[in-house]
Amino acid sequence: MTDVQLIVVCLVVIALGIGLFFLTGFIHVKRGWIAIIEKLGQYVGTYTKPFVYFAPLFYRRVGMYPLSSLTKPLLIGKEKYTVTYQIIDAKTYHYAGHDLNLVAATELKGIEHPSLEQISQALVKGGVKIIAVKGE
Repeated sequence: MTDVQLIVVCLVVIALGIGLFFLTGFIHVKRGWIAIIEKLGQYVGTYTKPFVYFAPLFYRRVGMYPLSSLTKPLLIGKEKYTVTYQIIDAKTYHYAGHDLNLVAATELKGIEHPSLEQISQALVKGGVKIIAVKGE
């Protein structure tokens, strides 16, 4: 291999590396989902567009949540509930830890046997709209 060929191969490899690096800035958001984007650890915004480009290394997707309804189990004290909810504020939901058990435990602290209405009101502070709460 001559010196010219070596230089050409190195330049091609470097160009491919730079191209791949810039392609990593594309973020794909599925239809019916919402993405939370941060820049250097600070909240930038929520996006629902299918493809969004952000500068690599500085911006990153930290959360991806569905906009449809979700059903999850909820444990409050020793009582089990099934909660059906929809995320209405993705930023609040994400930064509240996206854990409804944690939100419920914080908001319902000191309440021995919360009613279904109290549970619904407490979970709204986690960025969700309650569709149904069922005790088990």
